[in-house]
Amino acid sequence: MQSKNIILVRAYVEGTFPEGFDEIFRLDLVEVEYSDNTKMELDELIDNTEFNSNDEIETYICDKLKVNADVVEIINPRE
Repeated sequence: MQSKNIILVRAYVEGTFPEGFDEIFRLDLVEVEYSDNTKMELDELIDNTEFNSNDEIETYICDKLKVNADVVEIINPRE
């Protein structure tokens, strides 16, 4: 049996946040695509953690999922 490798991670940042918190980002949705073309949402990464940049989000995802940054795509409607 061949193991599934993560080929893409899409991290969606919340589009709205209270006024005065423009520089704080939280994850809204994380989707993972595997080498067998299956996709899955990862709810365990959605925990109200606050980030100050897309780079922080990318580092967080790479650490949690043990993936390289080149497979992580951040979709941030506020940038």
